[in-house]
Amino acid sequence: MPERKTIITVIGEALVDEFPDSRRVGGAPLNFAVHLHHLGCTVRFVTRLGDDEAGRLVLETLSRHEMDLSRVQIDAHRPTGTVRVQLSEDGTPTYNIRTEVAYDSIAPPRGIEDSRLIYYGTLAQRTAGGFDRIQRTLQGLPDTVVRFMDINLRPGGYRRHTVDTLLHQTNLLKLSQEELETIGTMLFPQSSIRDLPQTLIAKWNIDEVLLTAGAEGAAWITRQGIVHRVAAAPVPRLVDTVGAGDAFAAAWVTGWVKGVPSRRRLTAAAAFAAHICGLPGALPTDFGCYDDVLEMLGD
Repeated sequence: MPERKTIITVIGEALVDEFPDSRRVGGAPLNFAVHLHHLGCTVRFVTRLGDDEAGRLVLETLSRHEMDLSRVQIDAHRPTGTVRVQLSEDGTPTYNIRTEVAYDSIAPPRGIEDSRLIYYGTLAQRTAGGFDRIQRTLQGLPDTVVRFMDINLRPGGYRRHTVDTLLHQTNLLKLSQEELETIGTMLFPQSSIRDLPQTLIAKWNIDEVLLTAGAEGAAWITRQGIVHRVAAAPVPRLVDTVGAGDAFAAAWVTGWVKGVPSRRRLTAAAAFAAHICGLPGALPTDFGCYDDVLEMLGD
């Protein structure tokens, strides 16, 4: 890894998840950024909130986690994003995502060219304006910045053109088994699911794919044909799966920053994701779990 400080820029949605019995701050980029911060990484979190109660709840949460708020934009006209979340009996969430919200208008940030990695997804690019602004951000970065797309396909939250364009730009792609199947149906209806990761790598010249498959574990697949797999870590008491993929991604990237071998990264990432499945929501209140992740990564 480079000798200079490794800075990770995270751009995308921050929102409030509205559960039947509670409200929780979330959004995949926010969850990922908070985890990275607690795991010792230097993080810039770029998002946009409304000047409203939900936005203040997000800011309070970020402050409680001692996050840098200097890149959080405030929109005087659009509300903070909200999502109604319903959980099935096995804890799997479904989402009703509000449209025309502040994170649809994230202004391209300045001064992030020194980033080592930039993280993004599709939800904050679901509109033409949001797509254009984040595209300007990505196109303004030098080729040395690693593009990490956690694709996060949500119903009504992506377009085929957006997915195709972003895959062309991505070095490291993370997606779930369900998202892999969605992309297969949308772009490669004649291909088998088993071959899809290598198909994606070949078509869009992606360097690495991280595939999470719930109880079936996870895999890391590279352009060179390397495939490492790990079994799912046990979840003693499943509460919900909200944010498990974000935790997986954060542990993986932390290991990448530290130069940890890929198999150990996969194991730590799977264990952290399993831990989050035993909690209500995506963010822990007991920060001791981050020490456990770092111990698994060799710190």
